[in-house]
Amino acid sequence: MTSSSVNEDQFFATIEPDDELKEKRRLMIDYCVKFANSRIALVTSGGTTIPLEKNVVRFIDNFSAGTRGSASTEYLLRSGYKVIFLYRHKSLAPYTRNLHGFDFLDCLKIEGSDLKVSNDAVSRLLPILKEYEKVKKDDAMLLISFISLTEYLWLLKEATAALKNHKSKALLYLAAAVSDFYIPYDQLAEHKLQSSDGAPDIKLALVPKILAPLVSKWVPQALTISFKLETDPKIL
Repeated sequence: MTSSSVNEDQFFATIEPDDELKEKRRLMIDYCVKFANSRIALVTSGGTTIPLEKNVVRFIDNFSAGTRGSASTEYLLRSGYKVIFLYRHKSLAPYTRNLHGFDFLDCLKIEGSDLKVSNDAVSRLLPILKEYEKVKKDDAMLLISFISLTEYLWLLKEATAALKNHKSKALLYLAAAVSDFYIPYDQLAEHKLQSSDGAPDIKLALVPKILAPLVSKWVPQALTISFKLETDPKIL
């Protein structure tokens, strides 16, 4: 593992944004303009991947199901916030997270040409559906997905830029599991690592600490909440 002395500006100068960033930036800017007088929370959720190749087959993953971020988003929406939900693709999302592990086939019954839903399923799903429909009607939530660390950091930077004019009406709730390490793009293998070449020698560089510039420069007047996972109780 190698250390890195690059700051956030040098880091962003070395990583290319993906093709979807321009459209996602536009969506976030338009959303913040539409709700210029509202409180907006940026919630990040889920894990980030570190590709091992440019044509990605293998990657290192920071695992996170997205439970905290998706559940917290529901509470923020109930409290009157508009929410930009920046989440790992296929991780848990607000409202649909409540269906995780739900066996739909056991809740359905065929009666002639009709499909009936069990009373138990209705009592569980109806409150969730009502709340979700209201959020949808009010356009209270914008969902933006990412997969890799670099996607996440570019989107975080663009989201905070879109929120800058909200000042103290902005809340940043950073629940994503963000990798502390990455492989610089110019050090990635072009194609899939081959086992016939033997065990790969992988050197990881440190990701610059983004939280400091985020709170001091990107959105200094926003309330920022962040989380850190530790497995060693001596560090806590």
